Amino acid sequence: MRRLELVEGSSSKFWEIQVEGSSYTVRFGRIGTVGQTKNKAFETASEAQQAADKLLSDKLDKGYRDAKPTTASSTTQVANATILAADTKPPAPIKMTLASTRGKPAIAIAILGLEVDIDGVVETFATPALAKQHVDKVVRVRLAQGYTLGAVTVSEAPEKKVREPKHVERGFGDVADVERNEDGWLRISFEPECKLTKKACTAIVGEIAAQAPRTVHVQGDVELPGTAWAKGLTGKVLPSVRDFIFDIEFLSPGQQNSFSLGDLQATFDAMPALERCFLVGDLAIQADGTHAALRQLHLVGAPLKPEFLLGIASWKLPALELLALSLASDGEGADDAALAICASKRPALRALHLNGLTNVGAALDALLGAKGLHACVELRVEGRVDDDDDLFAVLERHSRRVGELKTLGLPLRGRTQAPRLKALGPMVRDLSELPALTTYHAWKNT
Repeated sequence: MRRLELVEGSSSKFWEIQVEGSSYTVRFGRIGTVGQTKNKAFETASEAQQAADKLLSDKLDKGYRDAKPTTASSTTQVANATILAADTKPPAPIKMTLASTRGKPAIAIAILGLEVDIDGVVETFATPALAKQHVDKVVRVRLAQGYTLGAVTVSEAPEKKVREPKHVERGFGDVADVERNEDGWLRISFEPECKLTKKACTAIVGEIAAQAPRTVHVQGDVELPGTAWAKGLTGKVLPSVRDFIFDIEFLSPGQQNSFSLGDLQATFDAMPALERCFLVGDLAIQADGTHAALRQLHLVGAPLKPEFLLGIASWKLPALELLALSLASDGEGADDAALAICASKRPALRALHLNGLTNVGAALDALLGAKGLHACVELRVEGRVDDDDDLFAVLERHSRRVGELKTLGLPLRGRTQAPRLKALGPMVRDLSELPALTTYHAWKNT
């Protein structure tokens, strides 16, 4: 088993991983708590080890380090503080100071009933025992880093009235990691199954505003960041953001089908200069909106719901040049809803990719006949083809429009009429010859 810890600023977290055969177990949480546990199984032990190594590498890149053993003197000092806390009944305020031997600022710690205040960052715990346990662990880690424990004082009476147990998030140290990557992107990774609040999201949005990045990459988890993200953006403006991604690149869209940004309109409204957008998950949006700057929109379904597609169809996007939709749906209505987006006037749209259609022939017939797509010169349509002759008939019926295209990507591989279809002109290409526009890596290169 490998245990890593991150203790800096308001963060005091641990992360452990153990590989057993073809699976691994991860345990994580605040230092001093039991934490949460997750398991994942693979087909082979080699795959499990590779996945575990990647997770370890990611955590080390985020600043986590191997947990250090506690020295005997450190243990004695922490034990003294713990005894003082444990012997006080009822719980009374306890204050202590950690002084650095390496020139760093001292750290002030206070236990106030259910609350722990570490240099002004306050967390609330369910019981006084958990609060004390958390402080013990923080002190132990700091002592191992070269700090010394100063005087520990216990007040005779509580300084604050103890409140009923409830979860309080101040800042975002325990709900998300916010970091710059090597490309200059600001990446926001929400902690799995965290209790996210509007206040925490408002703090994260404030950090985005302060750092003013061009690209923001949000990585979600089950139902995260959800409505809290939309509420945190309400009334805010992030004028620097040109690119926005909501995705975890090593998970398939099907594994992200419960991710949510809440109402997508909040994101669009807060980013008026947004030009490129790549989104996965459970998406929703209000109808009849406007975004004047958006040039590229990539939506990867898990699946894309018809009501969401119809909402997008009603939006005015006058600068939209590239639209890529991966429906990932066998349900009724998705094809028609996707075509409704295209049927709207798109005067600037030059490239369109529809993936996951249930009837390629019918979709192609509608797209080639759409008057609002006169500027489109690159069309890729992927999905089920029931009859090659019907597909050929559609292309012949719209031969003039086909001739205006630079690229027409179709699922030709394995089709008996593929040579006949390709004979219509050099613009007719098999989709396998073209880069997919509905993948994360293709998005990065557009």
